[in-house]
Amino acid sequence: MFSIKNIIKNLLPYGFLKIYWKKKRITQNHQNIHFNTFYNMSISIRKSLKYIPSDIDLVVGIPRSGMIPAYMIELFLNKPCCSFTEFKNNIPPEHGERNIRYNSKYPQKILIVDDSICSGTALEKIKQSISKYYTNQIFLYYAVFSTPEAKNKVDYYAEIIELPRIFQWNYMYHSIVNKSCLDFDGILCEDPSYEDNDDGDRYKRFLLTAKPLYIPNTKIHAIVTSRLEKYRHETELWLQNHNIQYDKLIMLDLPDARTRQRSNAHALFKADIYKNDKDAILFIESNDKQARDIAKLSGKACICLETDSLYE
Repeated sequence: MFSIKNIIKNLLPYGFLKIYWKKKRITQNHQNIHFNTFYNMSISIRKSLKYIPSDIDLVVGIPRSGMIPAYMIELFLNKPCCSFTEFKNNIPPEHGERNIRYNSKYPQKILIVDDSICSGTALEKIKQSISKYYTNQIFLYYAVFSTPEAKNKVDYYAEIIELPRIFQWNYMYHSIVNKSCLDFDGILCEDPSYEDNDDGDRYKRFLLTAKPLYIPNTKIHAIVTSRLEKYRHETELWLQNHNIQYDKLIMLDLPDARTRQRSNAHALFKADIYKNDKDAILFIESNDKQARDIAKLSGKACICLETDSLYE
């Protein structure tokens, strides 16, 4: 059955909708950091559609993060959609088998969409480009999430959210990483296979050749991993080869993998480091059970990247 739930389920990990039916907030020294998800965004958009004119001819998303809300609006309203780059180059939107009325030569009323607006600098550049080349069309501007100060810079917005804020689609590339502890395997690189995890030569080879996953574009406050201290050289070499910047690399100081397995201290070790790090306001963990335990043991916020769930 066609529904926004089914669409979002195809975009997100299984079980996400059950976990995220409302927004979450991370407390940083009594200041709330707002965490919003794709599901939050879809609900906010749905509630705001009644304010958008029904005679919109074309929905245009601002790449990259503006494309997902643009496509959501397109699907909700059964309108054609394209990126701003495609619009500028007169590339007509594609819509598959769905019957959509679209005048590809003369769309008169165009909705420009972005996921959020803060200072309005990026949107202002778009407006300047439009005013220079398009004079016979009506352009309306929409942002899903706006700050109170920026709300008058768009024609429509779905929700007012104060700064600081992070989104499901950007927290690994947000400045909050500067104040975060990150797990290693399953975050920065793939997890080792059962065969590779032999605490020997195969494991060393894995440490040097592991496939990178999510590489932040800003310095990591601390990498906190259950990798054993004896593999520090291989771990540091991999980080260097992938140009990953970090302040601290904290590893588990046990003699071997068997001892680590018997101790079952993954979450306890990470939570203790995190709890006592006064500069860290967020832990990003790959394993859901460990994420829950880290949040509970530390009393601080932890996001599980596997499910994009925030635990506090």
